[in-house]
Amino acid sequence: MAKITNKLMFQSYIFTTAKYDFSVYEKRILYRQIEIEQALLSNEILKKAVKVDTSLWGDKKYTIPISMLLGSEEDKNHKRIKEAFESLRIKKIEYEDEDVYSCFGVVSSYEIQKRAKFVSWVSNSKIVEAVMDFSKGFRKYELEIAMQFESQYSMRIYELIGNKKSPITYSIKDIEEMFQLQNKYRSPNGNLNLSKLRSEILEKAKLELDKVSPFTFDYVIKDKKTVTFIPLYQEDKADKNLKTIHIDNSNLDLRVILTEKEITSYIEEFGFTEQGLKNNYALFEDCKKNLPENYSFFLFQEIRKSARKKGKINPAYVIGIIRNNLNDYKSQN
Repeated sequence: MAKITNKLMFQSYIFTTAKYDFSVYEKRILYRQIEIEQALLSNEILKKAVKVDTSLWGDKKYTIPISMLLGSEEDKNHKRIKEAFESLRIKKIEYEDEDVYSCFGVVSSYEIQKRAKFVSWVSNSKIVEAVMDFSKGFRKYELEIAMQFESQYSMRIYELIGNKKSPITYSIKDIEEMFQLQNKYRSPNGNLNLSKLRSEILEKAKLELDKVSPFTFDYVIKDKKTVTFIPLYQEDKADKNLKTIHIDNSNLDLRVILTEKEITSYIEEFGFTEQGLKNNYALFEDCKKNLPENYSFFLFQEIRKSARKKGKINPAYVIGIIRNNLNDYKSQN
């Protein structure tokens, strides 16, 4: 396994609560994809062994060493890597809120270079948007911890409770749908086998998190209908060298970096919430410092043109256009 540089990862709430059932190796592929996207979002220089190419339609091709997907130095299971990519080529991710239902594939194609020990895969632009769309909030977790888990349910619960301080409650039905359990823990007449769900998912996940994670949990099940996760912090498991990133943007004043007209356009035309704009405050601030004073006029023209072509665009897509414009302008000036 390639040595993991531990870092704090940001994952959109949309993706964290989406409905899917992925194996441990499938999740590791997505963790690496999120790591790469976050690096691009932060204008970090990618490792020499990592490469990303973007098509005209927004689909991305990622190339990384196979070792980056293995769980440990003892993990030599390249067959599982192939099986994971083949599975992701077929599986879908579902997300639904009060406004929209979305369903999209993850990997459209992949290629394993056996001698060079590299793997490449092409990912749907929708998955990239879902992963990096912070308009409805985000979750934080440590990459090194997430890559160690041996249960996909440990991974999912860790994403849900990581860096949380207050208890969070989900209906059992929501958990079944998020984890795509179907009727795995229900009898033919629909009765819930709570003891099996508790032992195979909740207790197994708690055992793994207790062992390696600074963030673990206790839980309370009420009337076989809801489960409340109570986040617990284990200071002895914390990475003292990990740079903690505090994002408290509740008091940010958007009007310092955007005009009222710009804010209105982002919200009414392009689907942002005010919180969604605040989540991208640093990007807008960078634009204000580096782009010409009237840049938004030309930027909005490009966004509207893209909207006409695609039919519908979301805030994540708009952020991508802004970032590309900013990077292009910086490289030319």
